[in-house]
Amino acid sequence: MRAWHYFMALTLFGETYIHNGQGGDGLGMPLITTPGTSFEEMRVPRATVRESWDLIIADLKEAEARLAGVSAEYRADEHAVKAFLGRVYVFTEDWANATTYLKDVIDNSGKSLMPFDSYQEMFYEDNFEGNANSESLFEITLRAKPGEGWGSWGPSTGSNAGMINAPTFLGSDGGRTSTGWGNAFPADENLTRFGFNLAPPTWVANPNYNPNQEMGMNNYNEMPDPTFLEASRNLRNNQLADPRLWVATRQVFEDSTAADGSYYRIWPQHETPWNEINGPSKFQHAWSFNKFMNKTKSEYNDNVQNGNNLFWLRLADIYLLYAEALIQGGGNQAEALEYINKVHRRAYGLPVDAPSAEDYTSLNDPTLATDPVLANNPLRYERYIELYGEGTWWWDVCRWKVGAEEAAFHQTSSVGNIQWDSWDYALPIPIREIETNPNLQQNPGFE
Repeated sequence: MRAWHYFMALTLFGETYIHNGQGGDGLGMPLITTPGTSFEEMRVPRATVRESWDLIIADLKEAEARLAGVSAEYRADEHAVKAFLGRVYVFTEDWANATTYLKDVIDNSGKSLMPFDSYQEMFYEDNFEGNANSESLFEITLRAKPGEGWGSWGPSTGSNAGMINAPTFLGSDGGRTSTGWGNAFPADENLTRFGFNLAPPTWVANPNYNPNQEMGMNNYNEMPDPTFLEASRNLRNNQLADPRLWVATRQVFEDSTAADGSYYRIWPQHETPWNEINGPSKFQHAWSFNKFMNKTKSEYNDNVQNGNNLFWLRLADIYLLYAEALIQGGGNQAEALEYINKVHRRAYGLPVDAPSAEDYTSLNDPTLATDPVLANNPLRYERYIELYGEGTWWWDVCRWKVGAEEAAFHQTSSVGNIQWDSWDYALPIPIREIETNPNLQQNPGFE
């Protein structure tokens, strides 16, 4: 637990990652390893980045020894710890140890990639077979219980993450509503990375609309223009865009969600034309996030709780980390490409261990993305696409030092142009923490 918390803190607030042998002397975390007996004992200065990683590794090594031979469903076991260590070694660019630990997990954990039909359903509370599945090495176990506290406010075994990403839909009264707060959407440019390059549709009147009936799945007053629908269905049905786009997101009009016992079409949150905030909206497609959402009920049905387990380590991630360790560490490049292709094949519903026409033929093959970060880089593309919506991309941006390129790709946010500075890889230490512990030094750029 201490290693996990320090890992999360260090990857958010550490001054820098270790990259090309540099950065270990940057500002890490204040390391406290014994219970304090006074406030003064707890007011320690920040250790270095290298010292912080060393503590994380030492804790995981101890856990590895203590959990040898131990196995229990929903609890960390020996291979979960080894997978975590493998990730840490990749993040610190210790390629030799990363290769050793990750291959151990691949060979000896007994885990395997789920078939695509199961994979696309494993992120949802309604599918309990998705929890502790054949691919999951460790997950944060949650369970929504309506009798407990409201969301994450008060005692509960669920989370309120679903409230933030809850889809927007067309209600029976014709209004736009949501199963939660429904105020987070994938930016339009993110869809293009999956190969969905269509411009946002024009909305037209539905010639079959019956104003004398309630609106619903088959009765709506407007719709995307038929030309757009035909083109988008071609991309989806013929796998011309990456199939994982519809695992990670739900498409407006084409997909649905449930509330109050009925199903409703996913719908834009705002009336068209869209509001403009410092320029055109980045959410004109207005798709909804999909992973870890309820699909058959409203978030409100469970007292604003969500019981979807959050995958912390799963085998697809391990395959890609192993491939990266081989590539960067001068290992077997053909083996690295094969593990990238295993993840890629699964996305297209193919046998993961058999060569296919969908395979990448080299480590710099074209991908469906066209931006400088992901084009011609199957490893980075697969990490972005496979893990989209699982909270890992920021780590990759920071350790690969591609923040400036990402800023150039996205260009703007809802509050204006994105300016990327060299210190933006670390978040600022909250002022309240510094007031509580005056020995904490603020990250550069935020003094």
